[in-house]
Amino acid sequence: MSPELVDEAILAHCKPQFLKVAKIIYYVANKLERSSEEAVYFISDRIKALVAAERLEAAGNLDWWTYSEVRLPNKKSSGAVAAARRRNETTDQGT
Repeated sequence: MSPELVDEAILAHCKPQFLKVAKIIYYVANKLERSSEEAVYFISDRIKALVAAERLEAAGNLDWWTYSEVRLPNKKSSGAVAAARRRNETTDQGT
């Protein structure tokens, strides 16, 4: 199972509204016809990677699948987050 294929399936299921991580994992595992424990954890790791890459926004602890949610980033909020991050980096550097 390639990371690119899994990422594509994850992003295809995500919406601008928050969805439970458990629901996305279930959908992707079924779509890719992979239901082993290893596959499920791989999908979970890919969701975390997409959040780290800012391709998804998260709410909650992503290790708790039934209590956390992800969504496609809101273009307005992702720009604001990037601007805030740049301001913080500038402040941290003392310039």
